[in-house]
Amino acid sequence: SACLRGARAKEAAPPRSWTRRWTATRCAKSRAASAGSSAASWKKQAPSNGATPGPSPIWGAACSRPACSPPPPRPPMSHDQETTIADVLRGRMATYQFLSRLFRVEVDQELYDTLMSMRFPANTGNALVDEGYRMICGYLSQADGTVLTELAVDYVRAFIGSGNDGFSAAYPYESVYTSPKRLMMQDARDEVLVLYRAFGLDKQESWKEGEDHIALELEFEQILCERAIRAYEAGDEDECLKLLLSQRNFLEDHLLAWYPMMAADLQKFPQTDFYKGLGKLTDGFLRNDREFLDAVLSENEADCHPERRPQAEAEGSRAASAETEVEVA
Repeated sequence: SACLRGARAKEAAPPRSWTRRWTATRCAKSRAASAGSSAASWKKQAPSNGATPGPSPIWGAACSRPACSPPPPRPPMSHDQETTIADVLRGRMATYQFLSRLFRVEVDQELYDTLMSMRFPANTGNALVDEGYRMICGYLSQADGTVLTELAVDYVRAFIGSGNDGFSAAYPYESVYTSPKRLMMQDARDEVLVLYRAFGLDKQESWKEGEDHIALELEFEQILCERAIRAYEAGDEDECLKLLLSQRNFLEDHLLAWYPMMAADLQKFPQTDFYKGLGKLTDGFLRNDREFLDAVLSENEADCHPERRPQAEAEGSRAASAETEVEVA
């Protein structure tokens, strides 16, 4: 099945002006927020079910998902060095993969070793992202031999709770935050299931959680990023733009419609800064990603309608930020 592959390669077309104009300065904010998870060490992380690192432990065999590795590490870019949309999309894809894994299941030894070897941004220009990284790095820097047990206990405390009602934990389901009685398997689950199937996706039988689990929604964005990269590199920019639009719509209609409420709960229920930091990091990244997508799509809209160019340039300027320094966790 080609459901997780990009559109069939077409004869490469010359890049449009909207792709040429995205310089390193323009892409800095999105690239910086993604930098921590784009390290090559991430591809060493194997799912806890023993599968190889590439295929998702969530999406089912019906999709025949190929291995998907994050991009290789790159040296820090100079302020005026040109980058491409594909560079930023790879960073976004890796970040969605990284966040999905952290929400999906407890931290195991292999993931812990990976986290300890990763490089995280020091200054992304996004306060939530910076605070999230700082909290995670601060926790890991003081971890001892009991860290995996402590994180496993805190995972249950954060995401499962007592289970007595919908207010005992930061339950990782869209339905809980969008239904009046905070119940699971409500309308939100049905809505995302329709979207997944429209893109040829289905979950593995081993995945027993609802389709509106935060890990699935994040991985859905990762998969759309992967498809957009393939379409862009094949010269099919129309398909790439459609996929970017689908990503923005899913962010607005789903992830950003409920995750900020879960992020607030992640400041209440966990006891470790690891999961509190994850809450802030994810919240900031999703907001930043919407700004990036708004700017790219507005840029393209302005290409089609030159009279709208001033508005697009203003949005692109807001999406840019200063250069980023990195530090070893």
